[in-house]
Amino acid sequence: VGSMVVFEGGMPAKKDYRRFRIKTVEGVDDFASLQEVLHRRYERGLKEQNDEKSHFAKLPDLLIIDGGKGQLSSVCEVLAEMGVSVNIISLAKQFEEIYIPEHSEPIVLPHSAPALQLLQQIRDEAHRFAITFHRELRGKSQVHSELLDIPGLGEKRRKLLLDVFGSVSAIKEASLDRLQAVQGLPKATAKAVYEYFHAENNDQ
Repeated sequence: VGSMVVFEGGMPAKKDYRRFRIKTVEGVDDFASLQEVLHRRYERGLKEQNDEKSHFAKLPDLLIIDGGKGQLSSVCEVLAEMGVSVNIISLAKQFEEIYIPEHSEPIVLPHSAPALQLLQQIRDEAHRFAITFHRELRGKSQVHSELLDIPGLGEKRRKLLLDVFGSVSAIKEASLDRLQAVQGLPKATAKAVYEYFHAENNDQ
């Protein structure tokens, strides 16, 4: 996943935060993932320039990348291909070094510098936002995997049950009559769901 946080006047503008599922990258590839997120963000932003309601239409004065020289170079490559000109820096976590394009040596600010502390706050907020999103997706995946083992319960019926009951734990606790009362769920499937979650009790 990728995350975009926005700060205005040194403060979080949470209404403009956005989360991205990585679509084109297989495996762990930080550079390619950054390139995808930035391409999608700017492609939409440029497309919606005249849309006052768009959260992407307002382009940043300063773009901050989480990473070092390599991450910065990969993002600059994508922006150049798109014809985008923007002030851009990256913040490398290990030594909190700031990199700017076309400069090999980083800028090193004192740890007490307010500017560095603001950059760290932005970086840490982006991490928090991305981690929260990743946990949500992982949790949903685990929920769906538990329901995948039930015979006759395809994607639409899994969604139907989750919409009706709200959670897997509620589905587990539902009676057979309650499951069979769900419109759109065949009685045989409802019985299979009930028996799947109560098989252990039936064996005792």
